[in-house]
Amino acid sequence: MSIVVKEIGRKKYVYTAARENGKTVHRYIGAIDGPKATALMRAAAERNRLPRWLHPYFWDTNAEKIKPKKHGRYVAERLLELGRMDAVEWLQKIHSAGFLIEVCETSRKISEQSKNFWRIWFGGGRAS
Repeated sequence: MSIVVKEIGRKKYVYTAARENGKTVHRYIGAIDGPKATALMRAAAERNRLPRWLHPYFWDTNAEKIKPKKHGRYVAERLLELGRMDAVEWLQKIHSAGFLIEVCETSRKISEQSKNFWRIWFGGGRAS
């Protein structure tokens, strides 16, 4: 889902855009200064930012510049290897289980012990 801001005349309006059955569907949310649009845009901005409580996991870089979607593999590798369960729960809200399983299986930065745990956790069984 994407958020689209359209300007009509001198006013701005917010819509969501998503793919449904091969078509792009726009849904009207309201004026840009309305409560629903403001809440939606604030939530989208929060999803595009690493929460402050996760910054200690990224001690070796500027955590303010990390974008969870853009740097998804890096964030997933770090949290799957070092993170507590609350960090992984947050990660699952941002990325699909399929993406996390793929990162876990292909990453050389995640230990075999962690890979085994996540295989069991995501229902993939025990490693051979």
